Amino acid sequence: MYLRQVLSVAEDLLGCPVNYGEVDKAQRSLKKNGAISKTAQRDRRSGVQVLSDIVELAWRRRHSNYHRKGYIELDKVIVFAMFSSRRLSEICRITRSDTDFERQEVLIRDMKHRGQKKGNDIWCYVPDEAWKIMLSMEQ
Repeated sequence: MYLRQVLSVAEDLLGCPVNYGEVDKAQRSLKKNGAISKTAQRDRRSGVQVLSDIVELAWRRRHSNYHRKGYIELDKVIVFAMFSSRRLSEICRITRSDTDFERQEVLIRDMKHRGQKKGNDIWCYVPDEAWKIMLSMEQ
């Protein structure tokens, strides 16, 4: 399949003539000899289920004997990241002093920008779901 795609591009871009009959013949021979086959069906969990399992594991860890005051509330950080669409580095730099509680905004310091690396501080609205999570976190 991949070889066919490469040959197709070579034909289109480079004008190289391709005899797909020969490609098909080679493919049949490879199948007969067991060199290639269809992939086996795999049992995959959905991305939502995997993410849910990760958040649940972090929540259980936070409510276990291993969690100490001042530790990162990872389950909340993960869900906050989903709803706020902020990068981890941006989330970790948010402080209470950089929060406008009246406008429901936070100051994102040094927000990533292709041309401006430092000093790109921007006030960003925090969606309701992320705002509730942020307010529930330890100070």
